[in-house]
Amino acid sequence: MVGGCWQDISDVCFRVQGMLPSLVGIITIMNMPTDYKLAAASAAYCQQETLRIVRKHGAIDRIPIVVKGLSDCFSVQTGKGASQLHSRINLSGVLEVSQGELVCITGAHGTGKTTLLKMLGGLHWRDQRCADKIFIPSHIRSLFVRNLPQFLMGTLHDNLTLGIDEQDGKSDEYVSEICKRIGFNGRLLDALDSRVVLEWESVLSRAECQLVSIARALIANVEFLVLDRPLELLTAHDSSTVLSLLQEFVSQRGLQQDPDTLHLRRPRTCLICSNNPLCHAICHRTYELTEKGLKQSR
Repeated sequence: MVGGCWQDISDVCFRVQGMLPSLVGIITIMNMPTDYKLAAASAAYCQQETLRIVRKHGAIDRIPIVVKGLSDCFSVQTGKGASQLHSRINLSGVLEVSQGELVCITGAHGTGKTTLLKMLGGLHWRDQRCADKIFIPSHIRSLFVRNLPQFLMGTLHDNLTLGIDEQDGKSDEYVSEICKRIGFNGRLLDALDSRVVLEWESVLSRAECQLVSIARALIANVEFLVLDRPLELLTAHDSSTVLSLLQEFVSQRGLQQDPDTLHLRRPRTCLICSNNPLCHAICHRTYELTEKGLKQSR
């Protein structure tokens, strides 16, 4: 009996020891400099500009999302340790996205497309000079959808409804229907219904992870979706399905919504980073980001 107790103590000690690297990582991140001041400056600018435009023109749903005046010499750091690289990208030019549009950004690898999308999604601030260069009307909720999705330890349903207030009225039927429409296979639908807790990055394929990430964004139903290479790992059939749903999301101002209340809902807008020809064909406009900067190509 005593031996068994010591075995239990030993197991606990080994588990604690295994957690230490993660705890060190968390403490390191918590003590890193924050971008709060830059984000606050940007939010203040967007609020003031929105108020100015509304007072002048009145139509709040017609205020465009605008990026202009960014530097042509941004320095970007990629990789870690010995593989760390520094490169310069050109983000000069003008990007204008009207509310209710599906817009695509294309360009070669390394031109800064993901950096630009992260800045629009509020995840990547460079310096104080950028605060008044990106304008998103202050009433619009935006969501950046990563190319490599992240999951929390929990059920698949928990991950799909992460950050959604229960008072928003998003029922299990609503979640399930969007998952079916986006192409969840039987295994994913069974996992959704079973409420089992797994390490989803290890259980799901990369393509399945990407579908779950896109479904999560559509379920959230925010006004402005910013998607970084959402079709990269998907088959042609799945890519076509996702683009069709994004079209419907924009035109119907959300998925699985009451058509009789369409005129009462805010416009839905999507900005997609993709070199997929299918995406270019359905978008209202296409912008190209090159070493010379950003320009509208269609």
